[in-house]
Amino acid sequence: MHQRTIVGIDIAAPEGAKLIASIKGTVIKTGWGGAGGYTITIKNDTYTVSYGHCSPEFKVEVGDEVNKGDVIGTVGPKYVSGVPNNPYTDSAGNPTNRCYNRLPSSFYS
Repeated sequence: MHQRTIVGIDIAAPEGAKLIASIKGTVIKTGWGGAGGYTITIKNDTYTVSYGHCSPEFKVEVGDEVNKGDVIGTVGPKYVSGVPNNPYTDSAGNPTNRCYNRLPSSFYS
């Protein structure tokens, strides 16, 4: 029986910090990811890794092949606008990327 493992970590990172691919694979998603804010997802035969709370100015596109160590984007801004159905706001009611100076990444095999 194949066991699926999901791991998520939050890494403190300032807005604009480079996002580095942790695996070689194919970009399967770039876009709004709900609770993950703007998201980039890379998949290979073994792993799928998602990077949340990215800048919407992605350095990669769906279908791109990336190598481990490639820059795929940057940490996004705390405040975002123009995202339909974004339920995330700060205490002042400003739309957010839920980025609060952290970078969540999830990984499963």
